[in-house]
Amino acid sequence: MGGDRSPFFLFLLVIGFCHVVIGAGAASADSLTGLVDLVYSNSDVKTGNGSGATTQTRANIFAQQYRLTLNKSFFPNLNLIGGGIFEKAITDLNSAGRETTSTDTNSKPFFDLRLTTPLYKAGVGYSRAEEEHKTSGFPSTTDVNERSYAILGWMPEGFPDWNVRLEKSDTFDKERVTEDTSTKLAYMTVHYAYKGLDLRYQPSYRDQVDRIRGVEQINRTNNGRATYSNSFFQGRTFLSGSYEVTRSETEIIASGAGEVSFPLIPLSGLSVLDDTPAEGSLNPNPALIDGNLTQSAALNLGLPPLGGDTRPRNMGLDFLIPQEMNTLYVWVDRELPLEVATGFTWDVYTSADNRVWKLATAVAPATFGPFVNRFEIRIPDVTSRYIKVLTRPLTAIDPRASEFPEIFVTEIQAFLTRPADEVRGKTTRTTRIGTVDFRTRLLEHPSLYYDFSYFTETVDPSSRTQSNMTNGLSASHVFSRIFSASGRVAREDNHSNDRKESAFTYTASLQAVPLRTLRHVLLFTGRNEQLVDGPRDEYSLALQNTAQLYKGMEVTLNGGVTREKNGTGATEDIENLLFGATFAPNRTLTVTLNFNGTWTDRTGGGQLDESIVDRRGDASISYRPFDTLYLLASVSRIERPGIQDRVQSYGLNWSPFPSGALQFNFAFTQDLSARDNAKVQTIHPSLRWNATSRIALDLSYEDTKAEATAGTTDNKTFYTRLRIIL
Repeated sequence: MGGDRSPFFLFLLVIGFCHVVIGAGAASADSLTGLVDLVYSNSDVKTGNGSGATTQTRANIFAQQYRLTLNKSFFPNLNLIGGGIFEKAITDLNSAGRETTSTDTNSKPFFDLRLTTPLYKAGVGYSRAEEEHKTSGFPSTTDVNERSYAILGWMPEGFPDWNVRLEKSDTFDKERVTEDTSTKLAYMTVHYAYKGLDLRYQPSYRDQVDRIRGVEQINRTNNGRATYSNSFFQGRTFLSGSYEVTRSETEIIASGAGEVSFPLIPLSGLSVLDDTPAEGSLNPNPALIDGNLTQSAALNLGLPPLGGDTRPRNMGLDFLIPQEMNTLYVWVDRELPLEVATGFTWDVYTSADNRVWKLATAVAPATFGPFVNRFEIRIPDVTSRYIKVLTRPLTAIDPRASEFPEIFVTEIQAFLTRPADEVRGKTTRTTRIGTVDFRTRLLEHPSLYYDFSYFTETVDPSSRTQSNMTNGLSASHVFSRIFSASGRVAREDNHSNDRKESAFTYTASLQAVPLRTLRHVLLFTGRNEQLVDGPRDEYSLALQNTAQLYKGMEVTLNGGVTREKNGTGATEDIENLLFGATFAPNRTLTVTLNFNGTWTDRTGGGQLDESIVDRRGDASISYRPFDTLYLLASVSRIERPGIQDRVQSYGLNWSPFPSGALQFNFAFTQDLSARDNAKVQTIHPSLRWNATSRIALDLSYEDTKAEATAGTTDNKTFYTRLRIIL
């Protein structure tokens, strides 16, 4: 697939050849699919600074992508999936009178051959990804990643099953001057399950050689895990427990000046959408640490839709015990071009309590790829229990943002990276983790439960230990058709080496449902902590009300107060009010009103007293007079310390034909911010024509003007894409 031959012509030749292969006697399940994407975009960006100087940048991008996938069954149990991807993008850039041309060419042929039966499975696979980058005036670079693997599995019914996977990966530049890394992997899983018992053993071997930097890292790991869960006494009692032992040995052989990264194992993943990064807790998000690098963790960094959430994405880790670290990986679910990946800024914060955060550093840009869909964020050495990174989603003024409405975060990882010559030799680490969960029903009426949970972890040779034990009682009772109540009280004990902390937690709620359309909930929560740094108490009382006044008219009114006091005498009082209303008098019209206000007073603790007001109001109206016409308008006002934003958005979607073959969209957004006298205005019309079920044409134009004290930006972009599914 050289640059002197037409990739489209080669693509058609491959399609024709595969049609002949399949036509020679393919089974009904055989398939051949292809995709052609042709994209052209033109952008003109003018920027001006406060002194009046202006800079103009013009860019023309022509990108083409061809995909081909063959799925063929040779026998009932033997299946082949193969194909390839070819991409080429040519960018002509004129910045301040300086012209450059860049060409990015990517190709990835692959195949996967699988033999699968109910008793056994086997397979081999191979892929080669090649990325070539040429820029006028500079030498070209070509990066290659070759990967091959083999799998074998045995799954006898009623006996232990096992799976083996062997893999080899080589990453290098064609001249083998800047990159030449080889990785060999071998891992096995032996698994046996019987009723409530589950046994698993996983040995693994990894050998990575960096020939350029003269470093070889060998990891040998043995992991064993036993779990048991069952219910007793006709479901009144539930018991589960697990015990896991992991022994890992790392050998570093260094003859050069490379680096070695040691992974850190977090207790939990955390995330929240919030634009007050120095304050506020992150919520649990297990998907951020589940080891799945392709499954979304519900954090989207792509361009938000009209009226979408533009708040910063906060994502972090809790280690329970403070850990030293200096490298973070943020994985996403897709490849990103350079101009998109470098558009993100990453702010890194640390915290001791998941409440108050301290800015550690800011990184822009972070390294992305190649061949791996992750951002590598290098930071100064920090030691912290909690760490988080904050970044904002794409905006309309970011290059090629309209092409990426979805960029989902899939995982976040932390590492301690050290020079190889400092950690040369062998190190061994053994981790033991045990858990017990017990729950039993003591009374039927009222419903009364006792629950017990215990977690312990020991790490050698550091002799680091940590444990958590919780004892709780929970009750619930229905007094009548209208009234019901529930509550829980629990004690938590946390031990970690020389740290001993405890807490009492309690909740109580009273619910009243006098009518099917009317609901009230009064909720009280409290927490009394005895920490190493001193005591801390927190209480909150909230009232939630929901009413359907008429058909199509719903109202929500929630309010509450929270008080937090710590051992230094510092007190924080928070009052919160939330109002929401939705009016839908008919199927064509919907009106939505929302208000959220928070008033915070802080006193004592040797700090200056302060009061903070945080208010936000939103109003939107949507109107669909016909099935083919949709109109939307929304207005928002945000007031925070140092921030006063007003945002208004208008949108239109029109499909002149009932089949939806032609779709016209128009969006207008204006954002006024008092922070730096900023004004951002975007006009975005677009057109989509579904010529057939397999051919679609997209046209769009975007005009974004940004004005602020620091300067101005005027960005005009035209974009078109032709997609053909074969």
